[in-house]
Amino acid sequence: MVLHLAAGLDRSRYEASVACLGDPLGTDLEQTAREADIPVRYLGKKAGFDWRAYPQLEGLLRELKPTVVHIHLNALLYAAPVANFRRVRAMVYTAHNFPELLVPARLRWFYRMCFHCGVVPVSISGALTPALREEFRVKSMPLIPNGIPVGRFSRPEVAFTDWRRREGFADSDFLFVCVARLSPQKNHELLLRAFGALCEMGGDAHLLLAGEGELRAPLMRLTEELGIASRVRFLGNRSDISALLAASNVFVLSSAQEANPLCVMEAMAAGLPIVSTRVGGVPDIVDSRVHGLLTEPGGVASLAQAMSVMMLNPRLRRECGRRAYERARDRFDLSRMVDAYDQLYCNLLAVESKSVGEMPKCTIQSELHI
Repeated sequence: MVLHLAAGLDRSRYEASVACLGDPLGTDLEQTAREADIPVRYLGKKAGFDWRAYPQLEGLLRELKPTVVHIHLNALLYAAPVANFRRVRAMVYTAHNFPELLVPARLRWFYRMCFHCGVVPVSISGALTPALREEFRVKSMPLIPNGIPVGRFSRPEVAFTDWRRREGFADSDFLFVCVARLSPQKNHELLLRAFGALCEMGGDAHLLLAGEGELRAPLMRLTEELGIASRVRFLGNRSDISALLAASNVFVLSSAQEANPLCVMEAMAAGLPIVSTRVGGVPDIVDSRVHGLLTEPGGVASLAQAMSVMMLNPRLRRECGRRAYERARDRFDLSRMVDAYDQLYCNLLAVESKSVGEMPKCTIQSELHI
């Protein structure tokens, strides 16, 4: 999301730089930043609290002299004090998750203080907004859903047949796919048990899991216990998500909680029908029996049944996939998110000393450094 935003802003008015608290990890995101000509500074923060990040960040802001500092995830603890010290004109924080998943309880007082001392919080989902307002005691906040480059997922670089052949699947194989980090929030255990139940009902399918996380080893053991190890493929982190989605038949997500899941929007842009738990912001994206099937969280039998219905009904798959793509095309394109943040930055710079949520119409079009 950060790279999409930095690359999408009008470069005749914005000079965008990205500061990463940690070290480079050699991922495809770093290559994406280089290809988009987005400068990324790595601050070398160690695991846990690392006070050395403060002087590193202070030196960077002193050098760049940004007009806007846009903060994400746990970087608020470091960026907000430094940006305030450097008297940055506008500070924005995008809340990507529910409070209990976003920040430890012991630090929520700090977030509240920031949001009442100049940092403007942004919600990414209507389902998320009430929880953020209550926890952080903010009367109102902008709502800017995340966006995706729809065209990248609707036109994959690798063809359906080529990807399957490369990965050892036949064109006739039925592939469920889930793109999500292997963490408790995503509740892969529910997905594996539902897939196991589907296989017991006679479902002839494979399950592809893209993503890494702390639960990989126990989840792999669970596939052995359920007797489905030969039908479940742990793909790890991938740089070919658009091709992976295009080569699959149904996208499935079993999360216990979600705000505005990019993975679901990407799957819809690829024209896949969705099977998901009905949690958080998912119903804002997916209409059940229109774009896919939604089930109540925690229900193994109901999720297995939804997967079975979608697998055995090709007409339903086609119709849901077609409508899913149309919704992604009309509502999720990256340009909508970029325009909204552009407007927010301009509003904040046009009128200072306004309380959270009281943002007037943008009146300036100045050159900005974010």
